[in-house]
Amino acid sequence: MAEAKAFAGGAGDPALAPTEAGAFKRGASNFQNWIAPASAFPPEPDRYHLYINYTCGWCHRVLVVHALKRIPASVVSVSATANYFWGGGLGSDDYSGWAFDAENPDPVLNAKHTRDIYLTDSPDYGRRQLSVPILFDKKTRKIVSNDNIQIGYILNSCLDDLLDEEGKSLDLYPKELRAQIDELNTLIYPNINDGVYRVAFAKEPELKEQMRENVFKALAEVEAILCKSKAKAVAEGREKFQLVAESGDGLSLADVRAFPHLIRFDTCYFTAFKCNIRRLNSGEYPHIMEWLRRMYMMPEVKQTCKIYLACMGYNRDHGDGAGERAWKEERYDWLEA
Repeated sequence: MAEAKAFAGGAGDPALAPTEAGAFKRGASNFQNWIAPASAFPPEPDRYHLYINYTCGWCHRVLVVHALKRIPASVVSVSATANYFWGGGLGSDDYSGWAFDAENPDPVLNAKHTRDIYLTDSPDYGRRQLSVPILFDKKTRKIVSNDNIQIGYILNSCLDDLLDEEGKSLDLYPKELRAQIDELNTLIYPNINDGVYRVAFAKEPELKEQMRENVFKALAEVEAILCKSKAKAVAEGREKFQLVAESGDGLSLADVRAFPHLIRFDTCYFTAFKCNIRRLNSGEYPHIMEWLRRMYMMPEVKQTCKIYLACMGYNRDHGDGAGERAWKEERYDWLEA
């Protein structure tokens, strides 16, 4: 099992809290339990459910792990919320988180919104952060975790005894690569994953520009990392290359964590979040594009991608309602070229 520790931020949510200086500060995840033998949450079949939302890049991370690990619904079932919030944002009197509706019902609790899930665990929870993803224990009706990084660790290793041989044999966070994966996270999480939010919600123009420059500086670093990784792969006679060059043909959590926000970049963050110095599809990032395309074309990953829903969600909730226009302007034909 991955080492237990506290995780910094990472939950996808309308819980957007600017500091006094106008900078974006992500709310901390507040449910961080492990699935482990002889614990309150043991690994058992037909016990756990994963709530996600297809707009949310943080949810997409755990969904990709779930798919790559071939976790069946009999081990961890999955359902998606509707693509809109119920009530206002964090701090409002009617803040209730993500909604469920007739097309996107809650199959476990028949909840109307994610607040119902949090109240099921803790009746006095109030209107604090109501984020997804949520890993929920159907037996005890308790939340295991709402931290996407921790849920990724859990799905990667804590349920292996319940999986088939192919799922069990895949380790996205091998011991020999953990230092490199963690180091990449210090670049990608603050500057790209969370960085796009820091651009969108910066109040002061100077701060917004600084945050935007940080995003594109990090993209240039990722492009350089992938360039070196490809060179190593070519030298070794391999076609595939990853963020961690030493992972060979196999993906790691570094790839899984970067992919959801990069696949959303041109249609969601370039438009709605004003990360608009240039698109990834501008020709400046050939190695990112090649890596994105190859990862997207993996059947397990492709089935998790609902880019149209993400485009509609971001451009409605954080832009000027131009979701359809953004979708038409930035077609994703290149992914399958």
